[in-house]
Amino acid sequence: MQEEIARDQEQRAALAQVRQTRDAEQAAAREQEQAKEQAEEQALFDAIKDDPIAIHMLKAFVFLRDERSTFEQRLYDADEKMASIENRWSRRAEELRRQADDADRRAEDECRRLQDDLDDAEAKLRKAERGW
Repeated sequence: MQEEIARDQEQRAALAQVRQTRDAEQAAAREQEQAKEQAEEQALFDAIKDDPIAIHMLKAFVFLRDERSTFEQRLYDADEKMASIENRWSRRAEELRRQADDADRRAEDECRRLQDDLDDAEAKLRKAERGW
């Protein structure tokens, strides 16, 4: 049993070592990739830093990117505002429909009440005419 426990511990230690080695290799690959990207960026910068046209084009690109971002934000804000307005008017329309239904229901009730009153008055008139 002790041998089995020892083997398990050795296997866990070996797996941990493999995991550490793999993590170190991945970290080294990431660092190498970042260094490569930085070298490419530096080479691009070195290539255009003495070219005034390239610098102006880069500035124009940055300006356009910022303007695009601002424009997209305005579109998003306008969309949100339109949704809010639509929601508000939708609620208002629903409220007006409900009020109209209530008014219609009250009018029908009043019509029935008046018809009942008219029927009662006609019945009383007929009784009075007959002399009851």
